[in-house]
Amino acid sequence: LPVVVPHVGGFPEIVVDGECGYLIAERDVNLFAQKILGLVDLDQRKKMEKSARKRVDQLFSRKIMTEKYHNLYNNILSKEK
Repeated sequence: LPVVVPHVGGFPEIVVDGECGYLIAERDVNLFAQKILGLVDLDQRKKMEKSARKRVDQLFSRKIMTEKYHNLYNNILSKEK
């Protein structure tokens, strides 16, 4: 689902603003409300849902994340030898 999240932490890595959700400034309640209301538009929401699903499947699927962690652990362990 499309989300409205603050532009902090790992959110910018996951959410492409305007494509699969919205990134907003922290504590900007007016912009938050505006973006939430924008998701009432069914066509816009469906478009963002497809984009969000595609992004998650391509970058953050269970298989991809398992491979990333496996490689990370292998790199750490190879440096300890």
